[in-house]
Amino acid sequence: MRRDLLLLLVIAAAALGIRTYPAWNNVFTAAGINFLETDAWYHVRLIENQVRNYPWRVTLDPFAAPGGQFVPIAPLFDTITSTAVVVLHGRDADTGEVERVAAFVPPVLGTLAVIVVWALARQLFDRRAGLLAASLLAILPGHFLDRTMLGFVDHHALEALMAMATLLAFSRGVTTPSPSMSLLAGVGLGLYLLGWGSGAFLIAVIGVWLLLLAALSRSSESLCNAAQLTGVAALVALLLVGAFQDSRMHRYESQVLGLVGLAGLSVAIRLVAGRRISVPSKGVVLGASGVLAVMATVIVSLVTPELATQLAIDLGRLAPDPRRMGVLEARPLFLYSGEWRWAQPWSFFRTGFFIGCAALLPFSLRVWKQRRPADVLLLVFAVVTLVATIGQNRFGYYLVPACAVLGGWLAMQLLDWGGVPHAENPTPRAHTRLPLAREVAIVAVAGAMFAPNMSLTLLLAERSASFPSYWRDTMDWLRRQTPEPFAPSAGAGDDYYFARYPRDMAPRPDYSIMSWWDQGYWLTQRARRVPVANPTQQRAPNAARFYSATTESEAVELLREERTRFVISDWELPFRRLQDGTIMGRFQNILDWAGADHTGYYEIVYRRNQDGWAPQWVFHERYYRSMAYRLSVLGGAASVPVNASAVVTLVDRIDANGRRFREVLTQVTYGSYALAQQAAAASTVAQTFIVGLDPWLPAFPLDAVTSFVEVHGARTADQKPSEAPWVRVFEVRSDAAGGLRPF
Repeated sequence: MRRDLLLLLVIAAAALGIRTYPAWNNVFTAAGINFLETDAWYHVRLIENQVRNYPWRVTLDPFAAPGGQFVPIAPLFDTITSTAVVVLHGRDADTGEVERVAAFVPPVLGTLAVIVVWALARQLFDRRAGLLAASLLAILPGHFLDRTMLGFVDHHALEALMAMATLLAFSRGVTTPSPSMSLLAGVGLGLYLLGWGSGAFLIAVIGVWLLLLAALSRSSESLCNAAQLTGVAALVALLLVGAFQDSRMHRYESQVLGLVGLAGLSVAIRLVAGRRISVPSKGVVLGASGVLAVMATVIVSLVTPELATQLAIDLGRLAPDPRRMGVLEARPLFLYSGEWRWAQPWSFFRTGFFIGCAALLPFSLRVWKQRRPADVLLLVFAVVTLVATIGQNRFGYYLVPACAVLGGWLAMQLLDWGGVPHAENPTPRAHTRLPLAREVAIVAVAGAMFAPNMSLTLLLAERSASFPSYWRDTMDWLRRQTPEPFAPSAGAGDDYYFARYPRDMAPRPDYSIMSWWDQGYWLTQRARRVPVANPTQQRAPNAARFYSATTESEAVELLREERTRFVISDWELPFRRLQDGTIMGRFQNILDWAGADHTGYYEIVYRRNQDGWAPQWVFHERYYRSMAYRLSVLGGAASVPVNASAVVTLVDRIDANGRRFREVLTQVTYGSYALAQQAAAASTVAQTFIVGLDPWLPAFPLDAVTSFVEVHGARTADQKPSEAPWVRVFEVRSDAAGGLRPF
């Protein structure tokens, strides 16, 4: 055991190093602390405030959105981090000290998860499987490694840790039943739910496991023990959630209902199975469970239809949604790049994904033969996380630990098959007569399972930060050069950012800042200003309607409703053409959130060539009149098109699969818009249009936007003076804003 602990210490040290070294230079920069993803900035905002008001945390944040926004983040991760800051630096810690501590929390949690996976695999199988599983998890690339990296300040690392800790407690509890293990299982499940608001996911996994046990268990005693363990754990977790989770938390009802349902299911199975001395009647147990499930569904639908609707929406999240395609982590695994790619699992996970999938079949056979409750739990967790990851790739940080445990077991089986000696059996016999079986087994484990993941270029690849220098420059400018959003109304000035706010009411800011929702958390934490929209996407339609607005009057009216004084536009909002001809940009996502018809702004048509059909983008007048284009590309200036106005004639077609498309019959680009108008008027083809072929060059004459004045442009040293700034900031003229000015 001492040697195993020493090996585990080496594995944990390697895991910590792999999670800190690659990102170090991009997180700790001369300009300040950077983070690896957007949500980190809001976690730091919450941690900063909690440190100053320790142990109280923000629940209704006036800096998150106009009128405030309930903090939709479970409290445990921020509370752990703020506690570490208070212990190390006190309640008066400055922002830099808070950011440095926060940056280290994910790799520490990830390293602890490696240790928990070692304990889980050791509990389920043997010491070799534990060490192999821990080694795999330490090095496997993918979502777990990314989310436990230095600077990835988010609750996902804590989720993975507590999920595996909960599985460990349940596995020990069904193997060696005791009140203490039931209590630990409940504490683990409760802490998991306090770490993730949508944690009913794990409750569902445990519920499915218990139902499967009712069908698979060969022993009444084993089933009773599992039901009793689950029931006690559910009640303990319910006490923790009731005591520490805010009842206004999104999906709070799902957590409570899930725990109550899990406890009820446990009681039903315990009562029915406990009436039998030998093997319980599976029909009776499953029938009782089914009746209970149907009754619960009917009651929930009648009493809380909103909750039933939310549960249906949550299940539907596994299906592709055009709006969620704008969020990379919410994309389906095989559609991550925007088109189906079979190689995507290799790109993300290397061998980890395939190790897990390869192990599922033989492990399922083991489960079927042995019917061990702990094995069934691991199988259910692995299958559910695999399906969830295929639906939304973000769940990969659950899948990778599951694959590591299965991989540890598979490696152990391969080594036993080849007769590889180990401490418990120094002279084993191979389970095959094949020559060189021992060597084949070692090569299979070392060469196929470990080696592809151990490339230094892969393990130590530099991690890029989420905060480009031009955005940092913009946020710092806003903080220095714009008024405090609550100065006159709240009377607290800069200190209001650290105030302890009321739980049920937030003052409206004196003004807000319009930006795309991606930058909302930067505005809140770095600039300490109030964004119209943020990455919760609750107010994303408000921002989308502004950026897709095609008239100045419509845009100004939307800003007036939001009490907006400054508008931010950036180079990624409109479309742009890359050197290889690919069209990129966020404009499609803007239209999705605005609920606008895409074909009114742009469309993809087709031209014949020697290879068949070639797609071509054409951009209509509404695209060039959108605020996203006029502010980002033109800076609000007037434009006269030169050699950019094209006249196209189109005809409707239907392909062999019955899908409609439009073919380009003719296409001519004119030197001026007036010439294009004349040509279009002279055409005898019904579907004749003036369009633009380049999303960055104006194809229609545009008047200047007079309601906005550009007050800041963020550039980098490598830009040409003729190029548009990466980011522009506009101030809304007071007369356009209806005279709204706080000073």
